[in-house]
Amino acid sequence: MSSALVRHRADRSRAPGRLLRARGAVLRAVWMPVVAGLVAGLVAGCGDLITPSQRVPTAISFEDQTVTVTAGEPVDLRPFVVDQDGRKFDRIPVWGEFSWASSDPSVFDVANGFLAVTPGQATAMVELAELEGRATVRVNPSSLAVAVPAAYLVQAVQRLDGTVPLVADRPATLRVFATGDAVNFFQPDVEVVFRVDGSEVGRRRVGLTRGGSIPREVDQGVFRDAWDVPIPGQWILPGLSFALRVDPDGLLPLAAGAHTRFPATGYRSVDVRRVPDFQIRFVPVHQTRFGSTGHVLPATAAAWTEFLEDVFPIAGIQRDVRPAFSTDAATTSGQTDWRTVIQEIWALRMLDGDDRYYYGVLRRHGGYAGLGYVGYPVAIGWDDFGFAPGDPVPLAYSVFAHELGHNFGRWHAPACGAGDVDPDYPYSGGVIGHYGLDHSRREIMRPEMFDLMGYCNPHWVSDYTFEGVLDFRLELEESRRRWGFERAAGPGLLVWGSVVDGAVTLEPAIAVDEARPTPPGGEGDLMVEGRDTEGRLLFRRPVPAMALSHGHADTRVFSAMVPLDQAAIEAVHTIRVTGPGMREGTREGNLAAAPAEARALAAGRAPSFSRARDRPGATELAWDPDRYPLVVVRDAMTGDVVAFARHGRVELPVPEERLTFQISDGVRSVQARPERR
Repeated sequence: MSSALVRHRADRSRAPGRLLRARGAVLRAVWMPVVAGLVAGLVAGCGDLITPSQRVPTAISFEDQTVTVTAGEPVDLRPFVVDQDGRKFDRIPVWGEFSWASSDPSVFDVANGFLAVTPGQATAMVELAELEGRATVRVNPSSLAVAVPAAYLVQAVQRLDGTVPLVADRPATLRVFATGDAVNFFQPDVEVVFRVDGSEVGRRRVGLTRGGSIPREVDQGVFRDAWDVPIPGQWILPGLSFALRVDPDGLLPLAAGAHTRFPATGYRSVDVRRVPDFQIRFVPVHQTRFGSTGHVLPATAAAWTEFLEDVFPIAGIQRDVRPAFSTDAATTSGQTDWRTVIQEIWALRMLDGDDRYYYGVLRRHGGYAGLGYVGYPVAIGWDDFGFAPGDPVPLAYSVFAHELGHNFGRWHAPACGAGDVDPDYPYSGGVIGHYGLDHSRREIMRPEMFDLMGYCNPHWVSDYTFEGVLDFRLELEESRRRWGFERAAGPGLLVWGSVVDGAVTLEPAIAVDEARPTPPGGEGDLMVEGRDTEGRLLFRRPVPAMALSHGHADTRVFSAMVPLDQAAIEAVHTIRVTGPGMREGTREGNLAAAPAEARALAAGRAPSFSRARDRPGATELAWDPDRYPLVVVRDAMTGDVVAFARHGRVELPVPEERLTFQISDGVRSVQARPERR
């Protein structure tokens, strides 16, 4: 034993007899030869006797390994010796004594009557020859000034004052932080009552979360010295309030002025907001250039959204997986093809007439990990199910949540080189700034973790991002998500494109039989207009320019479903897009001026659009991409868009009779049949 420890040989004249029931033990160096000699004598004197098993003293233990007393009281420690099988020796020769020591005599004094002196914890150590034993002595104060400085409900992240709003109908955890003015080992219960609009909806009573005690100061970073109370979602409603009491049974020796209630009077109100169910549709993206399809299935859709639901203000969720969509864009390195794919997913959503969030899932082939519109409900990302260092969430699911964060109106947090940073992000280095709680893993998320809207790992969500997403979902989500889907359906023309470095690029327009027209845009509008072969104006309307989460800072995209009657759709010859400080973009078609060609395409007699070769169960088409820059392929039975094809050749693993084709000259599109060669 350390010479720094205070040692004391047991003295019955100072220590009460009840403190040391063991009267001393034989020294191993003396005791063992005696036992061995006795056994040897028995064997020699009576050869037909069976030698008894030899019990060897191996350790010192205690009746109670942890003893808790109040300052000023004697400490009752009861050591005993055990053999190699853990069995206690009932009788031990009296010509040996225990030697005692205390790790902290100011807490537990062995030299003056085995007394508990001051609040704290000490180790009582006993020694007998080569044997040692240890017990823990915990000393409580005779009175304790208790306070409850903080208590809050948390769903993902929370400030100490509890001012981050909650989402209705979603489970939460009540964290209670009580303090005392001295070291102690009390473990009182907490009882909490919940009310909604003044009427009680439930109550809970729990002990300390992980067997700790009342700490001297608040530490949100540990479970041990706090009370964590799971609260069901049906209690989390607008009008919620709560009150709690530490030590409802009155067992603590409270000092004058102690406060065990929170709040001191009345009830603490909680800001609870109702948000709509989150509706997401996954789109497996098949890239024909690689022959690969993003891996997402109805059976795995719930796994994709787990992290999203943990970090963002979402209560109810509806998931769906769309039939696969094919593109010949090759997402390998640059942003051009990534931008093409996300624009196609946006167009797909418009053509589907679906007002849900759309998320395209791609196999990993390079370039970005994901891309999303900022403030609008379409994004794409890879299906990489590996893990970043220190992050327990698969990359695919992290990217999904990150890109949906952009859809919810958030820019990047300033972490690990992310571009397009939110200038108002409040915490240096992109950290979350406050404590969070991962309910599914029961882990505390520390303030120095990174916000998921940056590029660092591991990550969680900050109060700033959580509240920003909540505000978006309450104020803008419905109008952005349902943008144009509440109007009556009718024929129209999908006009879409992008603005990069001030130059407008128009994608091939697509005619639609039943489309809900998008409303005029707002700030930062572009102007879209269409004219016939004589230059007469057929339509003119503003359309908003939408930002992307990555790429050139001045990159914008636009999309508008323009209502037009069938005659006007057939007459459109030129589409023009203009905007302040931009170089206008123009597309001119040829079908409006060549009605015979349009009829030939519809009849399957146009050699510029043909079946390349016959293959059982598959379709391979060829066409002139300069004349027809886009072919929209649909399922003949459902009308669902199967593919966008741009490069003059496409091969699909579906028989031709199960498909329909819409071919666009860039301005006008017509239903077409491939010519058979």
